[in-house]
Amino acid sequence: MSKRACRATGIYESISGAVICNAQPLEPVSYEVCGDSIDNNCNSSIDEGFENVGTSCYSGVGICERVGLVVCSQNGRSVECSAVAGNSDPRGEICGDNLDNDCDGFIDNDVELNLGVACNVGQGICRRTGQNICSSNNVTCSASIGSSDPRGEICANGLDDDCDGLVDENPCLSLNQAPIVQCPTPPTERNSTIDQYGGRAFTLKNYTFTANASDPNRDALTYRWELIDAPDGNNQNPSPTTSLSTVFQPFLISARQVGEPQSYKLRFTATETNTSEHASASCEVKFLAISEDYIHVELVWGNATDMDLHMVVPTGNDSSFSRSGGDGADCNYSNCDSGTGMPWSGATTVNQRPHLDIDNIPGFGCSESNCGKPENINVPEPRPNTGDIYRVGIHAFSGTGSSLKIKINCLGQGQVDVIREYETTELGGQGWWKPANIRWNTNYCTIE
Repeated sequence: MSKRACRATGIYESISGAVICNAQPLEPVSYEVCGDSIDNNCNSSIDEGFENVGTSCYSGVGICERVGLVVCSQNGRSVECSAVAGNSDPRGEICGDNLDNDCDGFIDNDVELNLGVACNVGQGICRRTGQNICSSNNVTCSASIGSSDPRGEICANGLDDDCDGLVDENPCLSLNQAPIVQCPTPPTERNSTIDQYGGRAFTLKNYTFTANASDPNRDALTYRWELIDAPDGNNQNPSPTTSLSTVFQPFLISARQVGEPQSYKLRFTATETNTSEHASASCEVKFLAISEDYIHVELVWGNATDMDLHMVVPTGNDSSFSRSGGDGADCNYSNCDSGTGMPWSGATTVNQRPHLDIDNIPGFGCSESNCGKPENINVPEPRPNTGDIYRVGIHAFSGTGSSLKIKINCLGQGQVDVIREYETTELGGQGWWKPANIRWNTNYCTIE
């Protein structure tokens, strides 16, 4: 018989001739208490809702998992598992054992173990690259260490031949001695001194560089000149490239409006031809390119279209820019050359005229022979008037030019160069871009 919490006990009494129990039932509670074998809510059922008491249950994951039984909670209102989760492995996740050692619900998880990440083994010429993999419950690199040179360390080859982490250390086996090279000193135009940027060279001027090279082993040598650093937009290279002497002409000035100037750097390398080691040695020539003229304007752009640089002299105005020809006021491809320049009424000498040194039809970054050369207008020595204005403009002669960049370099007060740079993403439709005016004040400039 069910044991009800609401059940009350009384005695039978005779009331009005009837025999009646005088017990009054108790008020039931709204919940059942687990494990007391009492019908607490007086619904004729005992411990209903707690039928899983005594069944198996688990606590924790991975190696921390433990088995217990479902038991009543301390207050009897719910159930809980009697098992207590175990401890994780103090070493963390162990590779390749197919267990969740750190009890996070994941087995041999890659993120913690760095599986598949690139790794290296060995040093020097023995160094090899592989990936992290599991092996014998440990993370190891899939690569195998390479073999060292059986002859041991070889002198002067720039390698760690015996794989001990040291390069060309003594004692070493001298198989060959590298060539001895010496580069020429850089140009020092304007009586400049050689500093951290090297020497100084004028733009648009050819320079011959001659190196010296010899080989202690009297082996034959091959030579190579290469340009390894230059201002942005340059595509010029020295020529020839396989002789002791080479010629190089810088086209782009090195100075920038913001940031360090961009040096030109030529490297000369001599390499042995008659030995298996092919030992080589290199040296470098470093310099900045500066303008020889008081006013220097250069234009480069990024695709094979025809952009034209123009300069209107002081007798002109904004309306003097002309698509072609011009009236002696607008220096452009049609009336302005690098020799005599464009005559204009205010110029009494050739040096007071603007000169279009380069008419660069395809821009830079393309295959034509004059790629890498800027459109370039210079005024060697402007007339000594105060307030003369030289207007700079670019005309889209054909197509749409991209990534147009103008750099203006002129002689400022105190004989200090003034640099201004301007950029526009594109110019087309035979349109105009007029980025700046240059004001000449007797013997120095300002850029407006």
